[in-house]
Amino acid sequence: MTAHRSSATASSARVSQAEARRALERVTGLRADQALRQLRFSPQHSCEPVWRVIAAAVASIRQQAPDIAEADLVVVSGQVGDGETVTRVRRHAHGNADWITTHTTSIEVELAIDGGPTLTVIRDDEPEARP
Repeated sequence: MTAHRSSATASSARVSQAEARRALERVTGLRADQALRQLRFSPQHSCEPVWRVIAAAVASIRQQAPDIAEADLVVVSGQVGDGETVTRVRRHAHGNADWITTHTTSIEVELAIDGGPTLTVIRDDEPEARP
């Protein structure tokens, strides 16, 4: 089986970087199905954008290899950074307007296939002489 890795990115999530980083740290190292379940039912506002990014990464890897289940994938790593800046106009009466600038967050998540627990088998080539 080849090693499948997939990453997905959201470039304009409307949450703070600290909130997104906190939600991402909570699920890093978990299996993808556990991470999606934990983020989906968490009450924090920042969990939904991270959930969407992980779901997109799962969908991407499932397109490459349809036989892989969510339980086989692990959230390996993630990055949070500056996203796009959204600028819009808030109009007021009498021809006045204000420019509103909203800073967004970029979220990137990487998934990989879990190799499972690694077992080391130790074999004795020569049996030890017992007294």
